[in-house]
Amino acid sequence: MFQKTRNSLFLLRTLFSFCLSCLLLLGATPTQAQSTAPTASKQELMDAVKSGAPVVIRFYDSSASCETHLPAFESAQKAYRGKVTFLSFDISQDRQFAEALRVTVCPSFLFIQHSSKTDQLSKRQWGALSREQFDELILEYFKIKN
Repeated sequence: MFQKTRNSLFLLRTLFSFCLSCLLLLGATPTQAQSTAPTASKQELMDAVKSGAPVVIRFYDSSASCETHLPAFESAQKAYRGKVTFLSFDISQDRQFAEALRVTVCPSFLFIQHSSKTDQLSKRQWGALSREQFDELILEYFKIKN
């Protein structure tokens, strides 16, 4: 009986190790929410806005709902590279700053067009966006086609 239990535990441990190894080989990580858009500081956001270039800022936190929009955000970032600056801001860095910008829902997006004043926003969007919605908003507010 003892030998049977020991064999079962060995088999279970081996199976667990195999599954874990497969996940690691496939690139699974504890947080899949890493974006290709750089996580910016408050100062970097302000500088990007003052640059005069069209800017899309993604406000996020570590919640699962913030992770669902990443494929569309990253796809838009790649499609508009060199035309639109895409930045991300983790609201846990500075909650007061996020509240001052009225970011109460994650994800939230700010579309900012050619402004030397950081308080002039072209568009605020709450909640996840599809790639098609990014295209529509970028065309509407920045007049840039993909």
